[in-house]
Amino acid sequence: MEARNVDCEDPADRITGERRLWAEALGQLLRDGIAHWKGKQGASGGATPTDLEQAFDDLCRAGPMTRYVCDRLEVDAQTVAEQFIRYLEAH
Repeated sequence: MEARNVDCEDPADRITGERRLWAEALGQLLRDGIAHWKGKQGASGGATPTDLEQAFDDLCRAGPMTRYVCDRLEVDAQTVAEQFIRYLEAH
């Protein structure tokens, strides 16, 4: 599969389709974790309560799912975990 750049006004803002996919995966992981925190079972697409809990636990400890997705995005998983916890504490 060949990655294509998304047309943007600023070439520095171009990201590949693959990177967008991984960014969406991280976004979904975060939405699932937040849904678990707020007790909104089933609020995150077709995720089960167990799925939401697993996302929450994985995000809080920078677990394997978080690390895998963050590695693809070249983002520090520990920083994501810390920011996730700060977000929860603020809300």
